[in-house]
Amino acid sequence: IKTGIGPVSFGDVLMLKPVAFADLPSAPVEGMIVPIVDSNVGTFGTAITAGAGANHGLAYFDGTAWTYR
Repeated sequence: IKTGIGPVSFGDVLMLKPVAFADLPSAPVEGMIVPIVDSNVGTFGTAITAGAGANHGLAYFDGTAWTYR
């Protein structure tokens, strides 16, 4: 397990479990990245405000809101 700040190198594929919007952490911390399967938006940088959409992408918590990446 790596701790601290610095580059991380992977020799293989990194796979994160995709989740629905409703399953995103209830107390997120800035910098969290989670694959999402039902975003209501599909434009980079737009705040994700609900699930039940058809967009798959990365949800990034910017300290204020989950944004689509």
